[in-house]
Amino acid sequence: VNRVWHWRFGRGLSPSVDNFGLLGLPPTHPELLDWLTATFVEMGWRFKDLHKSILMSATWQQSTSHPEADVYSEKGPAEQLLWRQRVHRLRAEQLRDTMLAVTGELDTTAGGPSVDTGTPRRALYVKIQRNTPDAMLAAFDVANGLTSTSQRTSTTTPTQALLMINGDYVLGRAKKLGGRMRNSGRETCAGALTHGFRLAWGRRPSE
Repeated sequence: VNRVWHWRFGRGLSPSVDNFGLLGLPPTHPELLDWLTATFVEMGWRFKDLHKSILMSATWQQSTSHPEADVYSEKGPAEQLLWRQRVHRLRAEQLRDTMLAVTGELDTTAGGPSVDTGTPRRALYVKIQRNTPDAMLAAFDVANGLTSTSQRTSTTTPTQALLMINGDYVLGRAKKLGGRMRNSGRETCAGALTHGFRLAWGRRPSE
């Protein structure tokens, strides 16, 4: 349960995702952790129900902005008290799959064998090869697939920015998106741009 909370919020109720022993850190909300665990067991150990209970909570549905952020940041500068939603980074797999979804290339077929990195299937099915890692996935801290990874490293490097500007994979997706906008059937440039904006951002552009 603590690990699922960690996946959703970026930090577990106990920051020690793997270690609940003497060397682990105590939970910030022990009663909540106990209640979630007991409920999880009562619901038959169903992860879908656990995720649903977390995602439908007022805590999860908070905005990242808060009108009294200055006051609360003094009481809980590390945001351990969950007074607002943390800003979440996209994981490497989410970044790749989102680009494929926006361009219309993503193959959402479920199941089947693993595939090479150039195949437009979800990153879940991409082969992890130790000697020839995918450059973009590796740059954005993908788990190596060879060991259990309860908590990923989170880096911010110049390589990430350069890949998002000049990387072959990203440029290829940009060209595909341009083609999708041109072939959208919109009669005007503004219509095509609005369509592309909706694909990428899920809303219309402002003036």
